[in-house]
Amino acid sequence: LVVGMVLLILGTAAFSGYGWEGVRDWTLFSQRQNAFAAFPTAEDLPCPAPVQAGAYTITVERACWGELEDGSGHLYLHVACTTGQFWLEGPDLWSTLEAVDSGGTRYRYGRAPWLTGFKDDSHILSRGWITVENIPAGTAWVEITHPMGGWSIRVELPERGART
Repeated sequence: LVVGMVLLILGTAAFSGYGWEGVRDWTLFSQRQNAFAAFPTAEDLPCPAPVQAGAYTITVERACWGELEDGSGHLYLHVACTTGQFWLEGPDLWSTLEAVDSGGTRYRYGRAPWLTGFKDDSHILSRGWITVENIPAGTAWVEITHPMGGWSIRVELPERGART
């Protein structure tokens, strides 16, 4: 009975985002590789430094750039949000984010050009993604902000052809 309870607790922790990152990465609950599958030539980018967002530390674990034939591209960020306050759910990064790029293009949830994020109900550690789509050719960087939270993440994009 004790062994069964320990396995149940550890299994719950592994699949709810509390631990065993490696186990979660290859389960059906993981979305980590799906965003990159559309771009077989996706390029990893340097990850920006972690940011403090109130009670959370937001860390970009992987940044990836996928370019389309017309030179526009998509930016994918795999993000981990951690907090020492176990009673808090993961932050809402679904419809609350905005972005601007070096050319002045604004990206918002629900409007083209698109910016999407995630909402994870895990506590202590939540993982998810932030996607900025249809970034014009020649864009040097994208800055993702949380207007109400007052924090931002800036990602430098790779130089390609018309990029400046």
